[in-house]
Amino acid sequence: MQEQKLEQQRKNLVDRGVLSPDEELFGSSSINYAEKLVGKFAVWKQGGVVIFTDKQVILSKGISSEYIYIPYDCIKEVEKCNQGIFPMGLVITYEDKENKEIIFIKGIRRSKEDKNVAYYIVYWPQDRVEELKKAGDTGPIKVVYGSIHSRMPTIASIKEGDVVFPITLTKKKLYVMARLPVTHRERAFDYCIRELGADYSSLIPEGIAMEVSETFYYTWDCKSYDCAEAVPEGIQIVHKTDKPHQLHQEPFNCCSKWAVWGEEGSSITPRLLPDEVIPLLRFGYPKSKEKALRLDEKGNPLFMSLTCTRRMSEETTKIFDKLFNEEN
Repeated sequence: MQEQKLEQQRKNLVDRGVLSPDEELFGSSSINYAEKLVGKFAVWKQGGVVIFTDKQVILSKGISSEYIYIPYDCIKEVEKCNQGIFPMGLVITYEDKENKEIIFIKGIRRSKEDKNVAYYIVYWPQDRVEELKKAGDTGPIKVVYGSIHSRMPTIASIKEGDVVFPITLTKKKLYVMARLPVTHRERAFDYCIRELGADYSSLIPEGIAMEVSETFYYTWDCKSYDCAEAVPEGIQIVHKTDKPHQLHQEPFNCCSKWAVWGEEGSSITPRLLPDEVIPLLRFGYPKSKEKALRLDEKGNPLFMSLTCTRRMSEETTKIFDKLFNEEN
């Protein structure tokens, strides 16, 4: 099973032009990175990816849509990098043979992981489901967003290794739209810029000005400028581009803060949860705090029970997973 997942991930990376067709993939992981390094002390930020192949290490960081390719035979030195007094990452020194210079990749650190996989539901409004249907977007699902607004609630609790099920309520019936195993978690802005080419109204990080048009630039602190030259020194200008993508990769609400994504998502299509299992569903953590959905007098789930990100019980996860096991 793991070999099949790696091969699918390799094919996706080849299709995106990250790997060559004959390159073997060993694995990948989200990382944190350091923009500033004083000695071996770093200020960590989230949003990078490291990929290991049979030929090289490949790195990206933050909003960068370009990858750094480091052949193994070009690596000169690997040292520990500290956070405070604790060794928390690596500093890689390698030779850029094309430009004939020595380069330091500062502060690579694998993101924190929790071996306890959790399963969550997130709610997709009916108008969003209709938009996807109209656009013919049947997946596979690649990303789920969370915002600071109730229409697209926070996903701050979802981590790498977890699994997310987008759900929706149609004519009082509960449908599971997709299943996404999460392999990466980063700022929504970083994902949107790298994968979509524009911010799509996600929260702009501090220190960045987003190009809205040739005569309008907008910053994280709600300031605007009528030309690039007017943007204060020290603020990074991010220019928008047009990158092909699926509709579900666009946040359906403004102010998206986090994005969780992966390469092994299911198709996007409504899967009906039978009426008889609705009273059995439980959400919450730990087990002592699990609660059932709120139901109307006819046993249908109420909208208010579904509009926040909720962790699923073990028994509920089995019910959801069964819908997808039956497809395989």
